[in-house]
Amino acid sequence: MARAGAHAVLISNETMVPSLQSGDVVWAVPARSYTSEGLYVFDRFGTPDVSRAEALGPDVIHVAKDAPGYLPHLMTRADFEAVVIGRVVAPSPLDARTGG
Repeated sequence: MARAGAHAVLISNETMVPSLQSGDVVWAVPARSYTSEGLYVFDRFGTPDVSRAEALGPDVIHVAKDAPGYLPHLMTRADFEAVVIGRVVAPSPLDARTGG
């Protein structure tokens, strides 16, 4: 069950495989800052994009995709807060392709 205030986010690419597939739907709550390790939704040129984030220090956040071939990058908290729009809260994705 999604939390109050959560909204559905459609995964539209293969960058989070094997964790998430294109066509999966996850639930995210609005977020404007890093709170803990996990999946976050970023505004990438007007399109929601999910990445995994982990703090490496008080002002450094490691942001990565799960799929091989995508290089991780480091962000300052200020840069992270400029593009983060949500935090994924669903324990498992819903599949928009099959409805389950």
